[in-house]
Amino acid sequence: YYQRACRLDEIDIPGPKGAVTATVAMPNGGLAAAGDDGKVRIWSAGEWKKPAATFSHGKPVVGLALVGDRLASVGRDKLLKLWPTSSDGKALSAKIPSMPTGLAASADGSRLAVP
Repeated sequence: YYQRACRLDEIDIPGPKGAVTATVAMPNGGLAAAGDDGKVRIWSAGEWKKPAATFSHGKPVVGLALVGDRLASVGRDKLLKLWPTSSDGKALSAKIPSMPTGLAASADGSRLAVP
């Protein structure tokens, strides 16, 4: 009933090798997911067979969050990365001092927290 009432469709998305460790819904209806394989994948809405973009960390990714027009990720490589969600723009990264366990963004996207 819930699936029918909310118009949820089951889709099969090829994901990471190993566990999916973080997901975030994109403003355009797409999806971003990350996992133990150290990859961040972004799918466009309705185009689920192949990711529109793939980005890499050196180790497993533990958190994702939207920050304005960028996708933030943090991994066991102790790097916080900001990826462009469109084809233009460069990735930014910063080293963090301790092993991260997740990632959260403020509602307005102006701040990030790395626990």
